[in-house]
Amino acid sequence: MKKIALIILAIIGGVFVLLFVAVAVYIAVAKPFGVKLTSIPGAVIQAGTGKVKSTYDHPLLTTEQESALESLGVDTRTLPTSVTPALIDCFTTKLGQARAKEIQGGSTITPADYFKAQSCL
Repeated sequence: MKKIALIILAIIGGVFVLLFVAVAVYIAVAKPFGVKLTSIPGAVIQAGTGKVKSTYDHPLLTTEQESALESLGVDTRTLPTSVTPALIDCFTTKLGQARAKEIQGGSTITPADYFKAQSCL
């Protein structure tokens, strides 16, 4: 009986590993949300350490915001350099009024914020 249970657990574990690899390959090839798979660990590590690295001085973003976006693979030079009412409305709709004001005030942009508001850009 123990041997059968171990075999079943091994099969279930193998299926989970196979599914994980399949999802990782899909993300690496399809690049959903426009994010490179190799950028995700850097974004997570950077968010945890607070280290800042930016190569461009965007007029609307703080250095920390630029760095967070660049770690996700976003070229901050291609982002709008002026804020339009339509852009504000879009961000408010996607992120909520409170979070949009926090970001406008200089709060660091999280990967979740970027995924939600990516269509605004």
